Amino acid sequence: MNCPVVMKFGGASLGCAESILRVARLIQQQQKHTRVVVIVSGCGNVTNDLETILADSHKPSQKRALEQVKLFHSELLRQCALTLQAEPELTATQHVIYDLCDHALELLDYPEVAHDDLLTLGERLSAQIMIGILRVLGLSCGYLDAAEFIHLCGEKSEHQPAIEKINRLCQQVARQAKHVNVSEGFIARAEDGQIATLGRNGSDTTAAIWAVALNASRLEIWKEVEGLCNADPNIIPQASLITDIAFDDLCVLSQFGASVIHYPALQLLRQQRLILSLKCPKNPNTPKATHIHFGGERPPVSALALLSGVQVLPHGERLGLFCVDKGAAELRFVMDLFLQDKTLHALQEIQKSQNLLLLTLFSNQFAIDTQALKSQLSELGISVLAVCSDSANECVNLVIVAEEKTQAMRIAHAQLRQQITQSQCIEVNDAV
Repeated sequence: MNCPVVMKFGGASLGCAESILRVARLIQQQQKHTRVVVIVSGCGNVTNDLETILADSHKPSQKRALEQVKLFHSELLRQCALTLQAEPELTATQHVIYDLCDHALELLDYPEVAHDDLLTLGERLSAQIMIGILRVLGLSCGYLDAAEFIHLCGEKSEHQPAIEKINRLCQQVARQAKHVNVSEGFIARAEDGQIATLGRNGSDTTAAIWAVALNASRLEIWKEVEGLCNADPNIIPQASLITDIAFDDLCVLSQFGASVIHYPALQLLRQQRLILSLKCPKNPNTPKATHIHFGGERPPVSALALLSGVQVLPHGERLGLFCVDKGAAELRFVMDLFLQDKTLHALQEIQKSQNLLLLTLFSNQFAIDTQALKSQLSELGISVLAVCSDSANECVNLVIVAEEKTQAMRIAHAQLRQQITQSQCIEVNDAV
């Protein structure tokens, strides 16, 4: 039995009927060559909408908002059916959407117990829409309920995937599975039997879990970007695509905020030797993409990463840097802080700042000039509350105030470009 390909599609790739049909065609093409497991996020921004609904304590407005969620997905499916001229064939799927949403309305009476069940409604709806469309396209498509396979262990604040149990369950079903199978990202089941989540961006983790359990030949992460850029293009318009990166370097950037692949997903893949691809549904065959290397050469990379939701708290005898990943309830430890200026004033400044970011400069091409960077930032009045770097100065971490991120990132990006140019000049001179 050939090793499957796992294809994970993010919410932005499923936000409208045109996008959903584009994804379905990609799956249709892939299944001609190998078995496929498809992992889907919620369509568009539905998870954000559900978070807003759950934060609202006014039940009538919650119900109205949930009706809008129901209408949105019903309309998505209707538009797909019209395009495919398959309204009768998708009637049963339309009823499934109604039933899931009606059940969610009932769960509003039990908000504390059913919080995660409600929060994951988008993934369930997305999976059912995709299954219905793939069957219309003539594919033998099965459904793998994530809550039956992705089990967690530990207390809620410290949930971890129960890998041995997951592997056993996934491998058992794989022997009877259809050629194409669809499952939800994000969703899991806790030890007490309740629906739980893998945290925001947890669909990447779901895809990694399935890839490891099924010994997949390839894991494809499909998002509305062509790959990993060397800075956030929304802040740095000149940011360029990183075409090649070593897996370990990708893990470093992901840990410090590069969001193309969720960091916990990469941790699961560390011992796996598969092809990991970042792809864009709008341009699936482009040679412009990020290629991830698990061994061999270490491609040169210089990049910035930005991590929000940062908190500085006691960690043993030191201060530790923690963050709250989007939508997560628990803090994630990021790193210990070794302050160069351990004055009481510096500590107080860090502790009282409520809106902090971690700006990371990474380069495996040269040692980052930390002093020059601090001087440039200081000249513009940008406060650097703490600085940490590794022994080789490949990775420099700056704790800054969130309001100053745009200016700080532009300065940091300019310095990286300057040092890249200097490094290239040195290489040319050495060659001569």
